[in-house]
Amino acid sequence: MSYFQNILFIADNCRILQFLDAKDGSALEKHVIRTIALNSEHSCRVQCYLENACVSYNFGKRVTGDEVCELNNSTDIQHPDDLKPRVNFIYRGAENSCGTTPSMNGGTCQSRFLPHGYRCLCAAGFSGLKCETAASECNQYKILNDSDRHSDFGRGNQKCDKYLIGDWYRFSAGAGTSIATKCISKGQRCGTDLPGWMNGTHPTVDEGVVSRKVCFSGYRNCCYRNVTINVRNCSSFFVYRLKPLSYCNSRYCGKS
Repeated sequence: MSYFQNILFIADNCRILQFLDAKDGSALEKHVIRTIALNSEHSCRVQCYLENACVSYNFGKRVTGDEVCELNNSTDIQHPDDLKPRVNFIYRGAENSCGTTPSMNGGTCQSRFLPHGYRCLCAAGFSGLKCETAASECNQYKILNDSDRHSDFGRGNQKCDKYLIGDWYRFSAGAGTSIATKCISKGQRCGTDLPGWMNGTHPTVDEGVVSRKVCFSGYRNCCYRNVTINVRNCSSFFVYRLKPLSYCNSRYCGKS
């Protein structure tokens, strides 16, 4: 097995791609990140260098007769079933260090950068060689786990979050896995008179910390009162920066 080795310097980093022999009559499907009209394989290879996520490419003639370069973010080694026959095309893959060292927590791995052989572009709130280090609020938070805080629980003892300490919280155990996200129209649920639910979707990891409105249902109104909180997606769970409530009886409610 032979290699075509070239070096491209980008800023203070050095990227080395080692390409394997071309596979005639083939193309890698489902992993194309960019398509460019080019007239030579050499130009296609250069474009793969310039695209930091590229680790292989397809080059050939389309049925219309024009030549095209397709840059891929994976290789046939990681996805052998995606290498398909395609007339008038060649496929050429490179060594992909991201195949065995993927980024964590929504990060993007870029192959063949020194000194580790790869580098990871981390999502907001994460850092480290593999984006393994989470933001402090994903490691340091308080737990809300009372079963009477779940939105399915009845009125109970009319509890109130007036004395809640302003901090980051995670819903757990009997309280559910996250804050409720639908109007608690029946009212007087999760152990209180005015049950609180988040009016909006949870963020993605990439969005980092976002603001959301929490509505408190009561008096035939899904949003009789409201407060603004912060939310972060910690990849496998959510955390919420909650504040004490100035009116009782009202409470932040969870869901499963």
